[in-house]
Amino acid sequence: MADEKKGIGEGAAEELGKGSKKTLNAIQTLTGGANDLEEAVGAVGGGILGMTQAMGKLVKGGPAAKDMLKGMADAGATLVKILEKQNKRIETFRVNLNQAGVKDTRVFIKGMRRQQDALLSYGVTLEQLNTASLKFRNSLNLLVSKRFPAQERSLRKLAAVNERFGISMDTSVSFLNNLDRGFSMNAKSSDKFSRQLLQFAKKTGQPFNKVFEDFNSNISTFFVELDPQKALSKFTVFQQIARRMGTDVGELTALTDKFETIEGGMEFGGNLNMLLSNLGGSFDAVEATLMSQPDRLQYITKQIQQVGGEIEGMTDLGQRAILRELSTQVGVDVGTIRGMLNKDKGGDLNRFLSGSKDLATMSATEQKRIADENTTREQKQQQVSDQMIGKFALAAERAAQAASRMRAAVDTDVARAGNRVLDKAVPALTAATKSLEGATANWSASNKTLAEKTTEAITKFGIDAGIFSNAFSQAADKIAKGRVSLAPGQTGYGVLKDAVVGARRQLQPSGS
Repeated sequence: MADEKKGIGEGAAEELGKGSKKTLNAIQTLTGGANDLEEAVGAVGGGILGMTQAMGKLVKGGPAAKDMLKGMADAGATLVKILEKQNKRIETFRVNLNQAGVKDTRVFIKGMRRQQDALLSYGVTLEQLNTASLKFRNSLNLLVSKRFPAQERSLRKLAAVNERFGISMDTSVSFLNNLDRGFSMNAKSSDKFSRQLLQFAKKTGQPFNKVFEDFNSNISTFFVELDPQKALSKFTVFQQIARRMGTDVGELTALTDKFETIEGGMEFGGNLNMLLSNLGGSFDAVEATLMSQPDRLQYITKQIQQVGGEIEGMTDLGQRAILRELSTQVGVDVGTIRGMLNKDKGGDLNRFLSGSKDLATMSATEQKRIADENTTREQKQQQVSDQMIGKFALAAERAAQAASRMRAAVDTDVARAGNRVLDKAVPALTAATKSLEGATANWSASNKTLAEKTTEAITKFGIDAGIFSNAFSQAADKIAKGRVSLAPGQTGYGVLKDAVVGARRQLQPSGS
């Protein structure tokens, strides 16, 4: 009875264990699957459980040793598999960094792992930090500056975190190059500038990567501004106006830049004034020349809007002629002129200007929240797996490299020794090859004789087969009709054997 109760208890524990495992598997599935750390812990736990069960069998007199060894072997194999996975990752990181010119790559990887610990709440993985480091080596202008080593960590964070906003590493590198080339910004100022663009994109409801790509494509136009904040303010205005009017920033800045010199401004403004005066409007070239670029664009738009009613009252032919003339004179396409004539779009322009006065910066807390929301379950599990790349894993990878070099050296010596032995057989092999080549040549040259011999062989085989067949038939017939009396101990097989022997004698040439 006691044994029965004990068996029931063991069954309940086993079912509880199965249920717990199913629950764990379900949770892992919902959260992106098991990471390497959980697999390693599971392997150790499985090994301990197997050993515990084996000890239980030992108490009962069961075959414990076999189960203990199996549990330990399974756990060990799983751990080795996971360790090898980390070794391969470290090896890939290390080789790529070596090729990119990084010194002491294992120490460098250890530094990236420490930085990743500080960026876990941003969803940053070790792979991202490594990719950023490689991109910097290939494309970042600041790399060769003496300031770079002190700023690399901050710049790497910027590129990795921006990727969680959908901004590619290449776009971030171009962004940093533009800030360095146009404004000589350090890492701290670049980070603030980046968060201002992130906030601008969020406020205007535009994709983050779209805003950064537009910035990279057009910011050189605003390099003439010594103050980077003024350049950013102008960019945000022109970027929104260009999008609202269906054109690009370059077309609009080309228009306003016509007034960058007094001579150019007077000539352009005078021609535009002459055209607008014929429609009842006006244009003050001197006033426009003294304005900032955004205000100048607003002024041009306002003066064109003043003659909109006059244009609408013209015939279709007159409207087309005036729109084409304005397009040619202003230097933009007809669609942009139509946008300037639209008062609703003009109102948007005023709103864009007022919104550029004080550009807000996305806080680090908000940046962290959005980055975390944009991190997938799989990426979060990868972050946990990255935790296994520590001092031990780096040392293990180094040991594996040393073992691989030793193995390659030994195998190379063995292969060389084998080759020396085989080299001695080359003369004999060459002679055999020549004999085989000669035999092949003789064979090919005697095709006709071979055909004749083949025919004779087939004919002879037919005769021989006939003799054997007759001998068997006669022997079988004698046995069946009882015409052969079997000697004591003789069987039907013996009769057939005698028939075969007789047939062979008939086939043998005389004297053989």
